[in-house]
Amino acid sequence: MPLVPLEHLDEVREELVKASKSKHRRLLVIMGDDDSRLMATLLDFLYEVKDLIASEKVLYTYHSFYSDGSMRREFFEKGAPKDVTIEYVSYHKLDTVLGRTYGACIADFINNLEPNDLGKIMGVVRGGGIYIFLMPTPNRLMNTVTRFQSNLIVPGY
Repeated sequence: MPLVPLEHLDEVREELVKASKSKHRRLLVIMGDDDSRLMATLLDFLYEVKDLIASEKVLYTYHSFYSDGSMRREFFEKGAPKDVTIEYVSYHKLDTVLGRTYGACIADFINNLEPNDLGKIMGVVRGGGIYIFLMPTPNRLMNTVTRFQSNLIVPGY
């Protein structure tokens, strides 16, 4: 049984069909603190819409220097639809995708969200495609100092 109620999957699927017809991009944010449920939700969604995205490559971006980021990537890779071509690129190698176009982009922002990483993936999805952001819950997001933030914080705070 999917972790997301089917009626919501149907709504998102309808939005993707509309986006494809109008050549507009869509953004889906999946939030959670339980990695296995988060990835299972993502995989449920991909299986629901794979006929809409299987004709083009999908970009999966992640932080390879975080062990849980690599673990989520491996979990996703094992469960991903076999008829969907997925390119896995860590954020520190994201320059290699500049100028390419994908049908979808899955961005794992669980551990860290840097403006430069977000800027590099903007524009890689063709019109009619979808961005999927994996994010922590708002509570965890507000209570975690990311690597990026720690570089900006003035000592003493």
